[in-house]
Amino acid sequence: MQEEKEADEKKRLNLTELLMNVADTMQLKAGRRQNKIVLEGAEKGFLIEGREDKLRQVFINLIDNAIKYGRPKESIRLKITGQKGSVKISVANRGEGIRKEDAESIFEPFFCADRALSRELGSTGLGLSISKKIVEEHDGTISVTSTPKETTVFTVCFPDTGGEKEI
Repeated sequence: MQEEKEADEKKRLNLTELLMNVADTMQLKAGRRQNKIVLEGAEKGFLIEGREDKLRQVFINLIDNAIKYGRPKESIRLKITGQKGSVKISVANRGEGIRKEDAESIFEPFFCADRALSRELGSTGLGLSISKKIVEEHDGTISVTSTPKETTVFTVCFPDTGGEKEI
C-alpha cells in the first residue's frame, strides 16, 4: 500500500531530459517511416512537479500520433520553451491534419476523425483523452492547432516549478 502511494506522488523532474529520452526512444519507430524527430530548446533544463511515468506516456502518445498521422520522410518537431512561469512543449508534424470541426472532439474518449484510417493504424481513440487527463492532473493544458493538408501542432503547458537550469 505504501508503494502505491509513493508511485502516485509527484516529484521534481527535469522535463527536458524526459522529452529527450522519449524522443530518442521513439526515433526507431519514426525511422521506419523515414521521419526524423528534431528537438529544439533542449539546451535548457525545465523542472516541474510530476509523475515521470505518466508524463512519459503523454509524450509517447503525441509523438506516436505524429508518426502515424504525419507524412513519411518529414521531420517531427518537438520544442520546449519557458514562458512566464510555465513550460510549453509543442509536437508538430506535417500531414493530412485535423479538420476544424474535429479539433475539440479529438480529446474525447473513442473519438476518431477518420475511423477507417484509425482502424488501419490500430488506434482505439483513447490516447488523446488519456493524455488530456494526465496533463490536467499535472495542472497543465493541452491543445491542438491544425491546418488541413499542412501542419498539426499539439501544445502542452505546465507550471514551471523550478525555472530553467543549464543541463
